[in-house]
Amino acid sequence: MHLQATEDKNNAIAQAEKTATKAKLADRLINGLSGENKRWNETITKFGVAEGTAALFAIIHSLQDLPCTCKAQRQSAAYA
Repeated sequence: MHLQATEDKNNAIAQAEKTATKAKLADRLINGLSGENKRWNETITKFGVAEGTAALFAIIHSLQDLPCTCKAQRQSAAYA
């Protein structure tokens, strides 16, 4: 009985530590992204993008930062 209680306690402590680690990582992510809304709004305003096309603009803009994965894109980039 005592061994089971100790094992349950240790499992609970381990789970609490995992949860705390995840919470810290989530907090870092949220804090790291906190300025993005302001930056996106400034960029959209700067380019005069209409509200209806703002989401499309955001998607296209974010895709520009992704590495080139298409064979045709890699080949055209090699010749640029």
